[in-house]
Order: sequence, then structure tokens, then C-alpha cells
Amino acid sequence: MAPRRLTARALSLAGALAAFVVLGGARPSVATAQEVNCDPGDLEVRSLEFNGNHTFSDAELANAVVVTASNRFQRIWGLRELFGVRRCIARNELILDRARLMIYYRRRGYAEVAVDTALRDAGKDRVDVAFTIEEGRPTTITALTVVGLTGVQDSARIVRNLPLRVGGAFDQYAIEVARDSIRRRLTNAGYPYAEVLVNSDVQRGGPLVTADGGADGSPGGPGGPGGPGEAGDGAVGADSAQRTAQVEFNVIAGVPAHLSRVAVQVEPRQGTKQQIPNRLVRDIMGLHRGRLYRQDDLERATRNLYRTEAYQHVKIEFSADSARPNADSTVEVRVHLIEQHMRSARLGAGYGTLDCFRTQGEFVNRNFLHSARRLQLTGRLSKLGIGEPLAIDGADALCGPATRDPFSDKLNYYAGATIRQPTLFGLRTVPDVTLYSELRSEYKAYRRVTPLGGVASLTRERFLRTPITYAYEISYGRTEASPALFCAVLNRCDPADRASFEETRRLGVISLSATRDRTDNALNPTRGSLAHLTYRLASRWVLSDTAFQFNKVVGDLSRYWRVGQGVLAARVQVGTVLGGLDRTLPPQERLFAGGANTVRGFRQNELGPSVYIVDYADTVVRFDSVTTTGDSAYTLSVAPNTKPRRTVPTGGNSVVVGNLELRVPSPLFPELAQLTFFTDVGEAWNRSATQRTLRYDELKVTPGLGLRVFSPIGAIRVDFGYNRYAPSPGAAYTTAPAPNGEAAPLLCVSPGNNVPAYRVPIDSLNPAAGTTLTQRSYTTCGGSIAPDRPSSFFRRLTFFFAIGQAF
Repeated sequence: MAPRRLTARALSLAGALAAFVVLGGARPSVATAQEVNCDPGDLEVRSLEFNGNHTFSDAELANAVVVTASNRFQRIWGLRELFGVRRCIARNELILDRARLMIYYRRRGYAEVAVDTALRDAGKDRVDVAFTIEEGRPTTITALTVVGLTGVQDSARIVRNLPLRVGGAFDQYAIEVARDSIRRRLTNAGYPYAEVLVNSDVQRGGPLVTADGGADGSPGGPGGPGGPGEAGDGAVGADSAQRTAQVEFNVIAGVPAHLSRVAVQVEPRQGTKQQIPNRLVRDIMGLHRGRLYRQDDLERATRNLYRTEAYQHVKIEFSADSARPNADSTVEVRVHLIEQHMRSARLGAGYGTLDCFRTQGEFVNRNFLHSARRLQLTGRLSKLGIGEPLAIDGADALCGPATRDPFSDKLNYYAGATIRQPTLFGLRTVPDVTLYSELRSEYKAYRRVTPLGGVASLTRERFLRTPITYAYEISYGRTEASPALFCAVLNRCDPADRASFEETRRLGVISLSATRDRTDNALNPTRGSLAHLTYRLASRWVLSDTAFQFNKVVGDLSRYWRVGQGVLAARVQVGTVLGGLDRTLPPQERLFAGGANTVRGFRQNELGPSVYIVDYADTVVRFDSVTTTGDSAYTLSVAPNTKPRRTVPTGGNSVVVGNLELRVPSPLFPELAQLTFFTDVGEAWNRSATQRTLRYDELKVTPGLGLRVFSPIGAIRVDFGYNRYAPSPGAAYTTAPAPNGEAAPLLCVSPGNNVPAYRVPIDSLNPAAGTTLTQRSYTTCGGSIAPDRPSSFFRRLTFFFAIGQAF
């Protein structure tokens, strides 16, 4: 059926302006929301498309109109009465949407834009909506000046990197942003009463017409009718041949101002008295009499007060009537605070495939010792049901993956106390001191036991308002890991050589971490970015035992975009150990990949280097020779494709991970659930003198599908990742019956290894007990096995259940 044109370009320019008046001059993005419940005579929108737009994306234009397409599930299957969300709209609203698009383009500098609306019949009371756009050439800026900054210190910084440029489009929104930026920078230079006016001259071929706009967007300025955003519509026109404009920002800075007084008003909770005295409030804010006024200082003071968590409401502003801008150079700052409960407690419990059952508790005192210090007591338990001494018969059925982990047989715990000082000697820092004791394990990799540890840290906002934390941690603990890991990675195959890691020793680490969070939601971001950088150094100069020395850096960057009703999310993570310190890099500091939050086609930590434990029964014993001492020498090996009994991830000294996700509303209950289509890529490897970097063909790519169900504690997540790769080749080890009173020896059984084995009596006092095999001290196990890749589709799927988005 041919499209039924509603307007056929019959809506004139005057009609568009009339529609603008009807809309009240509002920006298109805040227009009335589209109906969900359809009234008689309304049209259900099956699809929405934009044609001919080059400057602005479909998503930007969709935000400028009211019309929205129905949920995709109904569009395909037509189950509009049962599932999904119907989107209906009145016919007259489509005409207004055309006007909204025209106004949007004109305010962005495209005065000659033409918009046509077409409807295609899609069934009873259902239509497909298409907007066809001819953008035309934009009105360009030929001159851009800022006047009135004479005498203002660092005036070059005030006008640096404005969102306008000569040769760019005459964009009214960008003009408003530039004006706000100039005024904001002036308030941070000590000018609280600064005003910025905009003069715009638009060429129509005749004499220049000047529109002098006030800072409040009054008529004649960029924010009101007749301003530059409506060039060509009456008051200020654009020449159809030239389409050029000149923009001038006229700055009225006033005089610099200093703080004369900081007035604090505190509302305590009902029935109580004020808990934190005004003297401490002023110290926390850092606002003192005589300091140059800066808007950033007021916002930083607000964040400092909120950071104490002692206030449910904080309002800090300068008093506009405390001084006359042309007569007095001081201003008064007024602070209004509402206190909240100073003590709180929280208890929670949960379940995870790798932790089994877990619980945690927290107590917080926000006014410890009546000095606005924050005391937090934290306790956590995990491996409940499978870890001694709280193992329960029958828990294997619920905690299958965890029961296959040799480091999950003990209860994991954490007990810690943290004291946070609101300020340190009046500096803009937040110091923390933590004392803790813990036992934690990493799936199939290691167990770290720390009877006592402590962390001292300072947090300060530095570059680009990014909080940077400097910390020093010292702990006394030991690391338990598979002997195969020590042998394959650290070349510590002899039990005596492994003792430096397995004994309780001192570990001292200094670290620096920075986080820049520009997302719109901490639990489920849809826009913005999140960047995190961590640097850790351990050496004897920071009181670390000489057995533990490393130099490690890890960076993580995530970015989020709105795509229609969904979200496109991307992340890149890179980490490396600097220098040749592998032999003194503890297992808990190695870099692992694979799992619910990295590459989901691989099980936890199993992407990258691994070694394997095989059954002793699979070992082939081959006689080699008789030594000069009369001992018989043997070689032990298994077949190259032997199925291992256990995989031991060894991690690497380098890692790279990339993630790309498309999160869209679920066809069923779209407000509650979300479908996720993802592709993960990455690898962990050991950088060496012969392999400094990773080749592209060595990266592992695993696509997958997931479901998120939103809850008050975050998104409950189920993911299925597809892994088409065979396990990484690795050395093979096994254990034989141990001689009397000795630990079971670790035997290298990799195909092609040349480690000699010897027979020794199991019990030297009882020859009838027979003999066993042992290998004397060795530093490497040559050769490797390569387990077969799973053959069926379903066996190649890796399942994860977790809480919270993957990144």
C-alpha cells in the first residue's frame, strides 16, 4: 500500500512556529510522554524510522519526538493483549512531532530543514511511522568572540575548549552550554555574580540584526523566541545564500569575592539534640573566612558532608543578598543540614555457585567518639554448607561447582574494623585505617590465610574530580596452593623450596587506585563511563619479605550508550606485572581470566595457563636404566589426550579482556527483566623474553546470552557462554602413595618429560609394604597434555549465576 502522507510538506513555516507556541517553547526531549493505554481512535505504532538524517542519529531524533514504537515482541507476534508494552498515539500528535523535529533542527543550526511524515498501514489501528528529513546546509559561525574578561586572571582558561568553533554549525544548544561553561569557570575564579550575555548576528543578505539575550534566556536570547535558534523565522534571519552567523559572549564579571562568614544551621532528628557540633562541620567542609569564593569548593564541601553519611540533606549556597556585587568583595555562605541516624546495622545472606551459601553483617557508627568519625564493623562468611567446620551432609547437590574446588573445603571468613576520619589536618583528604583477619580462596587456584592484617589509606580528589586512594597494607599470612602451581609457574617443585610461600610471612604492599565514575546509575548504568586504575608494589623497601616482591598495574575502562530502549555496554581490561619478578610473585597476585565477570565462555579462572592433575592409574611407568649407584631409573608419563582429574589454573603475569553487551528489555515483563547478548574476548598469559605481546589469533572469543531480573539488591544474572576451544595444553602431574611419614610426592608425568623417577620403600620398617615411586628435586616438568575439546553443543556451554551486571 502506498504511504498515506499526512502533511506532504503542506505544513508551512508559520505552522511550525504555531506548533512551537502550543508546545510552550519546551525542548523536544521533554515533550509529553506517549500513551501506553490506547484510547479509541488512537493508532498503535508498530515501527518508527528516520530517513535522510546524517548529522543526528536515529536515537537523538527519537528523543526529540513523542511517538515511540511498541515493544518488539508484540510487533513480531502480535500478542499485544498478553505480553509487552503497547505504544499508541493520537493523529494530531504526529503533526506536532513533525514540528518538534523542525524546531530541533533549526535550534541546532539547520534553518532550511524540511520534514515529511508518512504512515503505512500495518493492520487494524496499527501503523508504521516514518519521518523523511532533508537537512539542508547549516548556518555556520564565521566569527566567535568573548569580551569583558579584561582584568580576569587566567582568562585564557575561561574560554578554553568551548563547544563552539568558527566554521561549526550555529547550534543554539551549544551556545547555551558555552555560556554556562564560561559562567561556571568565572564562579570558580572568584566571581559569584558573573553574568554572560550572548549577542548573535545572523546574515540574511540585508543589514545585520542583533539579538541581545539575557542570561535567563529572555526573548531575544538563545533561549527565547526570536533568538538565534529560530534563525530564518522572523526576528533574526539566515541568508539562504550565505547562511552565516557571528556570536559574541559579553562577560560582566563583577569583582572577585571572598568568604566573609559561613553560617551553619543543623536540624537534628526529632527528639534528639545536635550530634555533630558546628566546629566539626566547618572543618569537614573546609570553607573558611577570607578564602576566595569558588563554586567547586561549595560542591566539594557538599560531597564531604554527604561522605560522612551523617546527614540526609545537605544544602550549601552563597547568600545573594549578603553583598552587592559592585560595592562589596565578600559573600556569606549558608549551610543547611538535616541529621540522620548515627548508628545502623545490616544483616544479609545469599547463595552463589562458587561460594555456596554466604552471609554478611555490618554495624556502622557515623559519630564514633562524638567526632564525626565513621566506625564500621564488618563480618562475612562463605562456603557455608561445604566448608569445615560448618559443612553439611547433602550440600553437594546445591553447591556442585564449589565442592569440586579443593580450596573450598574450609569456611571462608572476614572480620574487620574500619575507622574513617572526616578530615586530616584540614587537608582535602579522607583517611581510613582498617584491621582485619580473613581466610579467602580463589576457585581452583589458591587459599590465602591472613591471621592479622592492616590497611592505612588516604583518598583525595585530584585530576578531573577523580578520587585517588593511596594505601599501605601489611599482613601476616600464608598461601596454600597446589604443588603443581608452584612447580609449573614458580619453578618451586621441591617441598623445601615451596616453604617460603606456604609459611606465615610478612607481605607489605603500597598501592594507588583511581576511579572515575561518570555513569548515571551505580547498579545498572545506561549512559556514561567508568574507569579504574590500580597500581601495587611490594618490595623490601616497604617492609615486605624478600620472598614476596612484585610490581603490578591493572586498568579497566567501561562505556555505556543508550540504543533505542536498550543499552550497549563495552569494557576493556588490561593488566601486567612489570619487570622479571615472576619467581617472587605470590599466587594471589597473579592475573586470572575466565568467569562470570570476565570471559564467560570459560569457567572461573580457567582461561589462560593451566596445569593438570591426572589419576595415578593412568600413568605409564617405563624402565630407563640403572644408575651408577645401583638405583633403577624410570620415566613416568601419560597419554597426550589423557582426561585430567582436576584443572589447576596458574594465571599469568599479563591479561587482556574485552566485553561487548547489548542489553534490551525482555519480551516478557520488560520493566522487570532484561535480555543480554554478549561477546567476550581475552587471554591470560606469561609474558617472557621470547613472547612479550599476544598475537590476535591467540585471543579467545566466546559469545553468549543472558537474562537479568532486577531486584533491590541489583540485577540477578544468568549467563550462558559458548566456548568452542579446547583446554590450554599444560604440564601433567600426579601423586603416588607416600613413603611412611612423608607427604605424597608430586610426580611429573607429562608426555616426553625427562625427569627420572626412583623406587623407594613405602615403609622402611616393613619391606612387605612394597615400594612407591618418587622424583628427586627438579625445577621443570617438560611436555604437556592437551585435553580434548567437548564435542556436543550443550557441553560447550558454560553456565553462570550471579548478582549484579558483569561490568
